[in-house]
Amino acid sequence: MTLRPRRARAAAAALLLAAAVFDFVSGPVVSPLLLYMLATCGAAWLLGERAGYAVALLAETLMILIGLWHPLPAAMIGLGPIIWNMSGRLILLLLLALVAHALRTALALERWSAETDSLTGVLNKAAFFTRLAPKLAMARRRGRAVLLAYIDLDGFKQINDKHGHAAGDRVLQSFAGVAAAALRGDDLFARIGGDEFVALLTVRHCDEGEQVAESLHDRLSRALAATGFQVTCSMGVLLLPNERIDPADSFLDWADKLMYEAKHGGKNCLRIARADLTGRLLRDAFPLPVDAAFDALIDALDDAPPAVERAA
Repeated sequence: MTLRPRRARAAAAALLLAAAVFDFVSGPVVSPLLLYMLATCGAAWLLGERAGYAVALLAETLMILIGLWHPLPAAMIGLGPIIWNMSGRLILLLLLALVAHALRTALALERWSAETDSLTGVLNKAAFFTRLAPKLAMARRRGRAVLLAYIDLDGFKQINDKHGHAAGDRVLQSFAGVAAAALRGDDLFARIGGDEFVALLTVRHCDEGEQVAESLHDRLSRALAATGFQVTCSMGVLLLPNERIDPADSFLDWADKLMYEAKHGGKNCLRIARADLTGRLLRDAFPLPVDAAFDALIDALDDAPPAVERAA
């Protein structure tokens, strides 16, 4: 469960207030400790360890003040037991805050490990495909076009063969770091194979998408050149206007074919297909000969009907 900071603070305050009201109304007969424990755990889970400790201290203070409002006869308890109870409650609440925060951190780390490529720190293949359809659906709702890029490193195998896998790992890490920095926080970027990456970006329209694709390829090419190795990147980009977005379609396969066309065109190339172009216009965008697979891709883009809204 993830809440924005303002809502998380409001939720923690509401839990603490509910515990205090119950404590005041019920008097000394019914213990409110369970509600204070829930408030402490909630604060530590939603806001962090320090917030949990702060709520624990505030909860104990409230219990003391409300206890003074509804005092029991001193002869029935005695000062020693009162101090013992106060100390025990505070230690318990502090420990609960520590445990709740540690559990939240462990779960977040486990989720990060399950979604992240261990070498490069970007999304892994499974996480990318999990997020792909919701991202396409969101772009459709917001009236945005999408840019789907399939990227493959040229000459990467030679780096591993000549310089060792450690050098290859450094190239992949450098490449992924530059690519991730070039994208916005809500864009998707993942490593889906040894030296293969994919990216999904939203743009206002396909004309802007062409500019973004060219800029991204240029930036990645310069980053690879800076590694000092003879490695470049071939990139296939599929641009989909809003009306052609359908989360159920296998758009990644089309971008993959475009990437292979870039490799056949001499490597270190960028191939862009726009689904808002049809027939001859799309074919004229590719002056080099294309193979049967890419020819079929053009036909598919030309013949596919516009996507339709689906009921939620």
